[in-house]
Amino acid sequence: MTQNTMIIDLLRDGWLDPIRAFVEVGTLKLATRISEIRASGIIVEERLVPYVNRFGKHVHYKEYRIKEESNARQYRVAP
Repeated sequence: MTQNTMIIDLLRDGWLDPIRAFVEVGTLKLATRISEIRASGIIVEERLVPYVNRFGKHVHYKEYRIKEESNARQYRVAP
């Protein structure tokens, strides 16, 4: 199973952030994998999540999910 396939499975379950992608898939390059998934024709939605880091600075990160469940089923990502 490729990282892209594993990420698609997680995206089907809901929002996926970079930390969860690292823990469950082992990738530090979630944005790159999302770009590859989008290039295969799957529609991926994104949102910015505000966060206050340990230094008190207001920052944000992106979360992703598949926009339409049926959309991911009709495409296959090459291994």
